[in-house]
Amino acid sequence: MTDVILAGSSGGLGAGTIAFLVVLALVVASFFLFRSMTRHLKKVPASFDSPPEADEK
Repeated sequence: MTDVILAGSSGGLGAGTIAFLVVLALVVASFFLFRSMTRHLKKVPASFDSPPEADEK
């Protein structure tokens, strides 16, 4: 029975190749997300106005 299972797994992509492609996809996605975050952070003002003080009665 194990001979049949082992014989069927000889072709195709190995686990190492699939893992490499997954890690590569995560690195590419992280690069684009980091670039987008950097662009958005450049639009944020350096300081914000202080909130108006509420009148207490």
